[in-house]
Amino acid sequence: MTDSSGIKKFLFLSDSDSEAAKSRLAVAGIPYIKKRLESGSANWVNIIDIIDEEPLVGILVKLSNTTMERMLHPEYSEVHDELLGRIRLIPHIIFVHSSFFGLAIEQSSGVEEDEDSWFGPNGYFYPLEEDQRKAVMELFERYELNVVPYRRNVELSLLAGEFVEGHHNNLIFRFYVPSGKIYAEQTIDVLSLFRDYLTRSLNMQVRQSTHATASGTVYEFFGDGSMSQDDVTASFSGFTRVMDLCVADPTAAERLLIEQGADAHSVGRLVTDYSKKLRRITSDIRQERERKILDIRHRLESELIEVASDAELATIRLLVEQVIPSREGVTEVMGLGTSRLGYAGADKMVVNIRPQFINQVTGVVAQEVYGNQNFGPEPIQLLELIRDSGLPNTVDLQSSVYEMEDGNSSPEKRLSAARRLQAFLAKVGAKAGDKLLDAGIASLQAYLQAKLG
Repeated sequence: MTDSSGIKKFLFLSDSDSEAAKSRLAVAGIPYIKKRLESGSANWVNIIDIIDEEPLVGILVKLSNTTMERMLHPEYSEVHDELLGRIRLIPHIIFVHSSFFGLAIEQSSGVEEDEDSWFGPNGYFYPLEEDQRKAVMELFERYELNVVPYRRNVELSLLAGEFVEGHHNNLIFRFYVPSGKIYAEQTIDVLSLFRDYLTRSLNMQVRQSTHATASGTVYEFFGDGSMSQDDVTASFSGFTRVMDLCVADPTAAERLLIEQGADAHSVGRLVTDYSKKLRRITSDIRQERERKILDIRHRLESELIEVASDAELATIRLLVEQVIPSREGVTEVMGLGTSRLGYAGADKMVVNIRPQFINQVTGVVAQEVYGNQNFGPEPIQLLELIRDSGLPNTVDLQSSVYEMEDGNSSPEKRLSAARRLQAFLAKVGAKAGDKLLDAGIASLQAYLQAKLG
């Protein structure tokens, strides 16, 4: 079945072949193959053969409850391992109706908005047994699959079209920098370093595009097809190690760069260049923090001078120092270690300062730290949960929070961001086992559902 021309193809499994996706493939001149999972295990073997033999640019999958039940049947126990193991190695999305995560049916308005016209009425969405649902979630987790919930087919179509366009253009990295966010300029400098690292250290061809709104700017890197998004996301951890070593241990940085494929004759110059830029960034961060602390202190003193005592004002100055995050290292500069804004410090000071002043301090600081989007508590909780998750794709998830909250982003981008976050919460919730955390995740899922309308 190998195409002798070597032209890369796209694979649709079940009814994931939306018109938007097919139209964009047609414009790009990329042929596609469609196969159904509502079939016998022999056909699943044929699908595996296609993945092995055809040069594929991407895969889209739509899983129904009936297909998931089939996946768990003993007849498919070996073949589903083979299939999912191959899908994970190729850029993909697996679309699963949001009812699987308990997100849509119980909130149905009674209108046919929860129906899936490709498969019939609401009866199609019968719930899986809980042990079945957990077993499927374990498969998603085991194979690190990119699972995205959808509610209606129009959403699936938009998300599928966006996926096809991104991979056709070789989109390899996206990062959202909020306007007014603390260390925003230094974050942009680090992004420039990352692009330099990809080109000079990993020998990639990378072009950059930016999309700005009043709330922030999205930085997108496009590659030459030699690396996927997952590869570049994984490379980010290597980048942070190299950058940190460039300052702490330049010799170790040179060794690591050579291991990663850099030219041994040029690594000395690379490390020297990176070290100079990082020292400048570190100095800028320190000065930026000092400016922010002074600005916030002056603002709070002006607002509270008539209602706070001298002792309370002195405590407020100390509290501001505590809650403005200090950043060391590339990862923290990009905001991946977002601080809980002084809650621990505020608890210690509650006997010396009135709670309303603590709330005012943390509110002002939150605006400086998170930018000018006027985040409520839910987006901040999402950022903290992402930080604590330990997942490898926190860069994309963090950007998703900002992009979802940006009212000037396109509807497709906000939809895609919210659905990624819903899938993230479902993954975290499946492993939580803590009643308090479960309640918090349920609250955040309700928030996302409300954002989706």
